[in-house]
Amino acid sequence: MKKILLFITGICLSAIVISSLVACTTNDYDKNDIEQPEINNEPIDLKSLDLITKVVLSSDEELNEKLILKKFIFLNKEINIDWNELTVIKNEEYFLTSLKENIYIGFVQIEIKQKTNINIFDPNIYLKLAEENPDTIIYNFKNNNPILENANLICEKNNNTWKILAKTSDENYDGYLILKVFIVKDIQEVIEQKEFKVTTLNTHEILVLKLIRNSYPELNNIKMSAIKLDKSLWSIIIDSNEVFYYGECIIELYI
Repeated sequence: MKKILLFITGICLSAIVISSLVACTTNDYDKNDIEQPEINNEPIDLKSLDLITKVVLSSDEELNEKLILKKFIFLNKEINIDWNELTVIKNEEYFLTSLKENIYIGFVQIEIKQKTNINIFDPNIYLKLAEENPDTIIYNFKNNNPILENANLICEKNNNTWKILAKTSDENYDGYLILKVFIVKDIQEVIEQKEFKVTTLNTHEILVLKLIRNSYPELNNIKMSAIKLDKSLWSIIIDSNEVFYYGECIIELYI
């Protein structure tokens, strides 16, 4: 009887040991399967990344691969990339490419935009006295330099000097320009005296203009005309091509 009991006990213990081994083997497989997934070693195509590819340089920056890479990294700093594995090369255009193709493959073309300093443009502005304000100065500056029609500019006055500046938000222009502002005079304000004594009212345009120039020497080299309105009234008109003077003034001659 004892032998039978010992035999049965041995069979039970063997079954328990076998069950434990099977369970352990199954658990180890599951654990390894969860914690150690298959690693994807496929290199990443650079074109598949959502990169900002437009790099804007200021007018005083020297265009080179190192600078472009630095700015490119800054623009895309939110993207998880190992920048140590990448570089910028130039082949007519600029490209972002991989140093080794075991991590990244392919290339991305970089769009380069370098700003133009506005100090290369015509600084001369001719204004009527009443027009000497920032808005009018910008308007006239753009008229003189039509290529700047859509430029984002601001105008500042420091003491008696006007300065035009490109806004930092403008992608095409930067820098500033000291303007040469010339105030255009109204002939009616220049000729303060409107009545002139003469020896005869029966006179000629040449003599009337000579009378005006003798009274106002600053008009000596200014092209203008005199038109007789009636027996004693004359209209003094500045030529439209004159830069520093404009307008018309009525004068009266008397004996």
